[in-house]
Amino acid sequence: MADPVVTALREAATHRGFRLLASRVRTPGKGDYGKFGLTDPEGKPVLGVGKDGLGASAEEIEAFLRRSEMEFWKRSAAAPAQKSKKPKSAKAPPPALSPAPERSRRTKAPAKPPSPHSPAPAKERPKPKAKAAVPPLRFRLAKPSDGPALDRLLGMKDKGVAASRVAACHKAGGGVVVAERGEVIGCIACLPVPALHRPPAGRIATLFVADRHRREGIGTMLVEQAAALSAKAGCTTMEAMSDIEIRSAHGFFRKLDFDETSYRFARTLKEKPKNDDARMPHPARQGPRPER
Repeated sequence: MADPVVTALREAATHRGFRLLASRVRTPGKGDYGKFGLTDPEGKPVLGVGKDGLGASAEEIEAFLRRSEMEFWKRSAAAPAQKSKKPKSAKAPPPALSPAPERSRRTKAPAKPPSPHSPAPAKERPKPKAKAAVPPLRFRLAKPSDGPALDRLLGMKDKGVAASRVAACHKAGGGVVVAERGEVIGCIACLPVPALHRPPAGRIATLFVADRHRREGIGTMLVEQAAALSAKAGCTTMEAMSDIEIRSAHGFFRKLDFDETSYRFARTLKEKPKNDDARMPHPARQGPRPER
């Protein structure tokens, strides 16, 4: 079973562009048992990597990663905002082709009769079959009947989970939008997040596009669909977590005019709800308290 400390350090290192090296020694007191090291993506030592093995403790690795994260945010805050690129001017349409001049008609000579020694005419090759038309891409709100398709898209092990969570998102005031091209090939889930110190913000909780349909702009169009839903729900901003499972999540959201404004902390709860519809108790719905 994987060590949770090693797993957490490896995820933190990967998130910051490093590779974590962990000692393979399993006997306490021998060699570099319990030690770690960091390298860059090309394998160049960064911290705790020496000729005699690894020499950094878990605490030292964690402190180094925290410092690097703080320096990154400071540089981001100090960097001037990039000016939006000017849209390229539309190219002029190509000139229309002029019709070719008509040639004078000449009487054709009568065809000569085939010679007995002439080769037989070649057989015509069969024309290739026309490819089936690609269904148009369209976006719509998810329905309960989309549950099996979403289970397959997201790789859900338990059947029926996606359908219940779609209903929970709609019940919470958010929504799930699917991208469809003959079948469901992508989805996005967004929820309004209320706060005391600011108006509600639309949070992108899930964004996924099937592997064979990526790099087609579908993810960008799904985000625009979520933005429209959030605006209708009264949200003035949108937020997305950088751990959404798409390649180069940071670069993807920067291209869509998202700014880095905060750092996310998460903790796994020991007690899990019995069902996905479990909610926090509302003080006004708990009834009067018994007198003491």
